[in-house]
Parts: sequence; C-alpha cells; structure tokens
Amino acid sequence: MALDFARLAELRRALAAHEAALDQARAAIKAARDAARAARRVNDTATVKEQRAALKAAAQRRRRRLARRAATLEQIEATVEKLRQILERVDRQELEPEDWAVLRAVLREAM
Repeated sequence: MALDFARLAELRRALAAHEAALDQARAAIKAARDAARAARRVNDTATVKEQRAALKAAAQRRRRRLARRAATLEQIEATVEKLRQILERVDRQELEPEDWAVLRAVLREAM
C-alpha cells in the first residue's frame, strides 16, 4: 500500500481547521457561561440590595412605631402622676390655681 502524502497533508489541514473551529466554539461557550455567571451575580447583587433596602425600611418603620409608643407611655405616666398629685392636694384641701382647670375639665367630662 502506497502512502499518499498529498491526501495525508489535506487530512491534516482539515483536522487543524476542525480543531480551530472547535477551539473557537469552546471559547464562545466559555464566554457565554462567564457572561451568564456575571449576569447572575449582578442580579443577585441587585436582589440583595433590594432586600437590604426593604429590610432597612421595615426596621425604620418599626423603630418609629416603638418610639411613638414609648413617647405615648411616657406622656400617660406623666399625666397620671400629675393627677395623683392633684388628688393628694384635694385630699389635703390645698388646691393650687392650675388644679382648678384640670378639676373643671374632669367635671365637665363626667357631666
């Protein structure tokens, strides 16, 4: 069997062309995968940022509600303390001028 060097050279060139095309396809697939990973990271980062912002806003709303409740409780406690003091002065029959306005409002409300 005789060796056909021309045919062998042609087959080598064809093989090299196919390998080059295969390398290009592999590079394109790798680039596409890398781009998809980068897009997922960007989406993940954006999602995380959105979730953090939502959580931060919810925490701020909660803090404001708690602060309002605390202020309201402080106001109630202060008012109750003032009423106790007025009651003590009524018991001692020693009302002060500002006590009369409170007493008048309480009596009006009771009517």
